[in-house]
Amino acid sequence: MADVFTCQIELNKTKGITVTVKKADGSVSQTIQIDGSQIITTVKDSENTSKITQKPDSIAIECKTFKIDAETITCTSTKDTTHEAKEKLTIKSTKDMTISSAAKLTQSATDAMSLSAKEFKAVADKDAKLQGDTVTIKGTKSTKVEGKPLALKSSGDASLKGSPVTVQSSAALTLKSSAAATLQGSAVNVKGSSIKLG
Repeated sequence: MADVFTCQIELNKTKGITVTVKKADGSVSQTIQIDGSQIITTVKDSENTSKITQKPDSIAIECKTFKIDAETITCTSTKDTTHEAKEKLTIKSTKDMTISSAAKLTQSATDAMSLSAKEFKAVADKDAKLQGDTVTIKGTKSTKVEGKPLALKSSGDASLKGSPVTVQSSAALTLKSSAAATLQGSAVNVKGSSIKLG
């Protein structure tokens, strides 16, 4: 059996036009209000209400769930754009994704931040800095640090450990200390076509 509705159109010189459609059992009502300054469309049942308010300079949508399903979506603003979620925010693409800015780009988190990818590459046209209370760089297979020139510096103790450790130079090699220097091992070998000590 088809639903039965109550339909009403009200014309008022000061309030404008109101169109109301209600189910006979009162479970759902639909209202359109046109008052000369705005158009308000409201749909509500016993638990939920959705509302669209259209004014000359704005459109406001209030609802429990908002969904857009389209082949292509383009959103453009001539000024600022803000997207805010009071809870979790998820941005997902099933194919390639690009985020770019013609000026500065800032990303921050008050808690932990994680980046993961099959391959990861970061490039800066000028300076690149990585800073933290403790910084760890780890390669599960190999780790390479290259520079032209390369400077490794510590304001405190510096330690290089490995099994074994090899220091190699394709040109001159200088080991220098402004204080005492110690070379120690269970066996020490010094080799060279010309060796000078002292």
